[in-house]
Amino acid sequence: MKSIIAILFLGIALNTVAGTGGISALNRNNGGVDAGTGGIVGGVDDLTELKQYDWKTIRKYVKKNYDLKLDGDVAYLGRHISIFDVCINNDQIQSISEYPVYKRVWLGGSKDGNRYKDIVVGSKILTYPIEVEKEEKVCFGRKDRNCRMVKTVYRQNQTSEITLKKEVIRNRRRGDREYKQVFTKKYDIPYCR
Repeated sequence: MKSIIAILFLGIALNTVAGTGGISALNRNNGGVDAGTGGIVGGVDDLTELKQYDWKTIRKYVKKNYDLKLDGDVAYLGRHISIFDVCINNDQIQSISEYPVYKRVWLGGSKDGNRYKDIVVGSKILTYPIEVEKEEKVCFGRKDRNCRMVKTVYRQNQTSEITLKKEVIRNRRRGDREYKQVFTKKYDIPYCR
């Protein structure tokens, strides 16, 4: 009888320490209680409450959970980088951080082999126009013999829709993963200071 009462009190004590926190543990406004059962720890449906928080909190939570990922959080500035590391400067999108600049050096030997190495020669802030006009060759007809040059205008969105996805199936043998969409939230690229 004493052991049953001790187990019961132990269970109550653990429940009070672990709490039924959830997302409030990320903001540190939970009175020192860590996330326990419930909250966003539960299933995919519980993650929808994460949508009401700012992007800094969402990214922090996604980084801590291996089964979550963000889609649509990239910007193109000559290479793909995080959309959270860019800002708008007049008619260009500019990176906030500096990125390495590489130079390809031939190491000698056979040119047919893989005897090249990329070395870092510096770093710079990346920029890319919001609107780019490109000319592409479009072919049609029998055996694509009729070709013409077509001008196309590409415009980067200044507002991106980013989707939070949760992994629901992982096949370890083949490496397949299947994700379920939790929510989509907009992110406006800020102007540079």
